[in-house]
Amino acid sequence: MSSVEIHALNTKLEIVAEVAYRLKRSEGPSLRQLAIAIGVDPTTLSKAAARGTLTPGLEKALADIAGFDPSHLAWTDPTIDPRDRSVDPEDYKGSDTVDACRRFLFGLHEMDPNVRRKFDDTEPPEHPEPRVATFLLEGNRQVVDPNQGLDLFFRSHVRPIYHDNFVYGFSRVWLRFIKPAKSKIRMARRLGENAPYLINGAMLEARGSEADPEWRLSVVGGQMIDGEFRIVEEPLCKAMGVKIGDVVTAEFYAQTRDGSIVDGDGKPMRDLDRAAVLGILSSMELAQSLDNRGWVTLGTQRLVVTRGDF
Repeated sequence: MSSVEIHALNTKLEIVAEVAYRLKRSEGPSLRQLAIAIGVDPTTLSKAAARGTLTPGLEKALADIAGFDPSHLAWTDPTIDPRDRSVDPEDYKGSDTVDACRRFLFGLHEMDPNVRRKFDDTEPPEHPEPRVATFLLEGNRQVVDPNQGLDLFFRSHVRPIYHDNFVYGFSRVWLRFIKPAKSKIRMARRLGENAPYLINGAMLEARGSEADPEWRLSVVGGQMIDGEFRIVEEPLCKAMGVKIGDVVTAEFYAQTRDGSIVDGDGKPMRDLDRAAVLGILSSMELAQSLDNRGWVTLGTQRLVVTRGDF
C-alpha cells in the first residue's frame, strides 16, 4: 500500500511526540525520542516529516504509541484530495488541521494541551573583545503559558579603550534582534519607545518596529560611554508569539564611521587619530566582526525558547 499524505505532518508528529512523552511511552518529547520509542531510525521519521507522507506501518506505529485511531477526521480528512493537503496551514480547509489534531489527541487522554515555555538562560553571549563591551539578555527564569509573552531583561558594560597615548570609546552602541524570515515573534512593550529611558547617565531609545526592533544606547551630549547599564525594574521588551524551539539572535554593535568613536573627553577625533584608532581596532579580536560598512559586532547571544517544565 502506498504512503499517505498527511497535512502539516511535521507539526502533528511533534504533537504525537508530546502525547507519547506524557503517557510515559518515550524518554522525551522530541521526534528523535519518538522514533526510538516506536523502533525506527530517527532519520526515517525526519525524512517522512520532510516529505509529508507516512507509510501504513509507520502510521500504525505512531497511532499505537499515542493511542489514537488514524482514521479519525482530526488526523486525516478523507474529503480532501491528498494533493491539497500540503497547502499552507493558514489556507487549509480540511477538518484535519493542526489545532483539530491537538484538541483530538490531548482531549483523548484528558491532557492539558498547553505546554509552558521559557527562554533558556544557559547559553551565554559571545564577546569578541570583552575588554571593550559585554552585554546580556535574560528571562530571569520566567515561565509562561503559550498565550503570554516572555519578558527580556538587559544589562551591558561598555568601557573606554586605553592604548599608548589614546583614550577612546563609543558614544553610542546598538542592540537588535535577528530572526528567521518567517518568524512571527514580535517584541512588544519596548522600553524607550515613547520617550528615552534614562539609565546610569545614558539614554536608551527604541527604534524600528515590534517585528524589527532595535535600541540605541547613548550619553547625553555625545560623550563616551563608560559604565555598567542594567535594567532590573522593568523588562527591555516582551517577546510575543513565541513557540518552543524558536531561536532569536541578539546583536550588540557599534558603528566606526559615523562619528561614534570619540576621544576621552567625548570629542570627535582628528582624522589621523581616528585612523590610528581604527588600526588598533583592526588588530584586536573585534576585527573579525568588522564589516565593510563600518559596523563592528561587540557581542551576540542566541535566545532559545524551551519547555518550561524541564
